[in-house]
Amino acid sequence: MKNWFTKEILYYSDKLKRCLFVACALLISFSSQSQITRFYSQGKVGYKDHAGHTLVEAIFDAGSEFINGFAIVLSNNKRGYLNQSGRVQIELIYDEALPFYNHQAAVKLNGEFRFINEMGVFVDETRYQEIFISSNGMIRFKRANLFGFMTSDRQEVIRPQFIDALDFSEDLASIRINGKYGYIAKDGQIAIAPKYDYALSFHEGKAIVTKGKRRYVINTSGNILKTFDEDEEHEEDEKREREAEKKRAMK
Repeated sequence: MKNWFTKEILYYSDKLKRCLFVACALLISFSSQSQITRFYSQGKVGYKDHAGHTLVEAIFDAGSEFINGFAIVLSNNKRGYLNQSGRVQIELIYDEALPFYNHQAAVKLNGEFRFINEMGVFVDETRYQEIFISSNGMIRFKRANLFGFMTSDRQEVIRPQFIDALDFSEDLASIRINGKYGYIAKDGQIAIAPKYDYALSFHEGKAIVTKGKRRYVINTSGNILKTFDEDEEHEEDEKREREAEKKRAMK
């Protein structure tokens, strides 16, 4: 039986989510901030103004479109931010950088995530091991080896208490507590009791969970809709779930 419920899959899924979320945000913001456009020349990235004149020479290894007034640029594996005048507003010193929202952005430096303001100044002393921003209005974070959730304005509404957690999907998030997986609602209350060995995110009202040597499809009430036997391959179900995870990451 294929063991695709692994930490490796979760790790790369989270990395993919972060990349795909940024890409999705770029597309959403493009129509309102299309006066400056990105271009490529000899493998490098630069920017042009609305008339097609070069505003920033193609000197960066990579660069995003503008989101909320800033573009993330990469050079020598370090990231920073350009403003809409084409100047480097925040120096390229970060290992990871996420888009600005509510005038703050999460950046990774020296192995830790912190939030900066639009001048590149840290807004407080709070540090995180991981930050995962999604479009559902909740930010998943990891601190002191535990996951919690905060709102887009950084109000910690669910304190860090979970050994593992996935992003909210359809108002439920898969969490691990006391060695078992279940689901919480956005108020932090348990919605489906932790009793599974693993639990994926909900998509169209359904989620795949494992318990012992079996897999199940459950609904948002925790009722079992389908059971998979130990020896069944279910390649099509696996394929569909992988595609669903990719689509959720892009939302």
